[in-house]
Amino acid sequence: MSVTNNFKRKSFAGQNASAAPSSNGGTQIKRPKRANDDDEDDFMDDPAFDDADPENKENVIEIGQGPGYEITNVKWSRPDIPPINSATDKLVFQQIDLDTYTDTDGTPHILDKSRPHVRGHNTVIRLYGVTDEGYSVMAHLHGYIPYFYVNMPSDSFTTADCERYKQNFQAALRSELRGKDVIHGDVVLSVEIEQKASVYGYQPNSKQNKVLKISVLLPRFIATSRRILEGGFSWTGNQTQISGYKTYETNIDFEIRLMADLHIVGCNWIEIPAGKYSIRQMLTRGMVGQQLKLHSRCQIELDIWAQDIISYPTEGEWQRIAPLRIMSYDIECAGRKGIFPEPEHDPVIQIASMVIRQGDKEEFIKTVFTLGTCANIAGVGVIECKTEHELLEVC
Repeated sequence: MSVTNNFKRKSFAGQNASAAPSSNGGTQIKRPKRANDDDEDDFMDDPAFDDADPENKENVIEIGQGPGYEITNVKWSRPDIPPINSATDKLVFQQIDLDTYTDTDGTPHILDKSRPHVRGHNTVIRLYGVTDEGYSVMAHLHGYIPYFYVNMPSDSFTTADCERYKQNFQAALRSELRGKDVIHGDVVLSVEIEQKASVYGYQPNSKQNKVLKISVLLPRFIATSRRILEGGFSWTGNQTQISGYKTYETNIDFEIRLMADLHIVGCNWIEIPAGKYSIRQMLTRGMVGQQLKLHSRCQIELDIWAQDIISYPTEGEWQRIAPLRIMSYDIECAGRKGIFPEPEHDPVIQIASMVIRQGDKEEFIKTVFTLGTCANIAGVGVIECKTEHELLEVC
């Protein structure tokens, strides 16, 4: 199916103009001549510059499926992906962004197997990226647990005391969270003894000291944990033996800690090894069908344990750039003279955008969203909207 670039409530050029016979016996739509028109403007009468002419291939839009499997302009769509077998095919993409969310459904059962995991609440990391072929990818990373360090209660503290410390600290943390979070199960996942050296005054041969590594269920529990420990806490449960603790790395963002631990740097390449991931689709558990929720319009969404990804340093072949889509846009407002536009008073009347692929010389998408009517623009998709709300919603 083909339509002109003015595919939404757009009247074709010359709809109300007079028609003149063409050399091939058809009808040629011509723009009326105005008194102040120069002869140099006669090229505008050429059908090659008329958006209504189906022979103008530049302005013909094919309607197809977009990345979200919704009807859209085929020029906007990404290339079709071939069948992917997660057991034999690896995926490699350049990541450009990440964020986190709390999943209350627990780790997807396809990843359970023998791995330790948390049921009911998980902090999941979403990696966004693009492959060499231009496919868009979202990877859900599971199993990365937030943690921090605290100094040892005493020199006599041993591994056998860790469980007691965990239970008493969990009780203190739950009392602080009362009424804020209804979570069944552990909020303190583990307490372990590790050997670490302080960054302050660090030397390569610095002596390492014993510290406690405390892992908690959610990143937001770290700030509360720090307040409890530094304010005074009794790991034995004896309230007459309360002492303050020095905490370490409690002010590091969860995303930054993940990137440091998994060696992820800005816009580097990530490999999802074959046999380690599951593509989000209809799954079956016994006789019950389960649809894992799609979180984006990406072509590929997958789940994987965070520790299973391979992060490549930006060296050699991994310095290349994927065919990222770069959009430039301009917003026009009906502003008041001498006053910078304000959203409460000055309506948006037009939004123009251009999209180019990394490595290309020319933009492949040119679009104008306009409030009300707009004249045809050669090579540009014009989308007319009746109200400002519709303009902002469509755009």
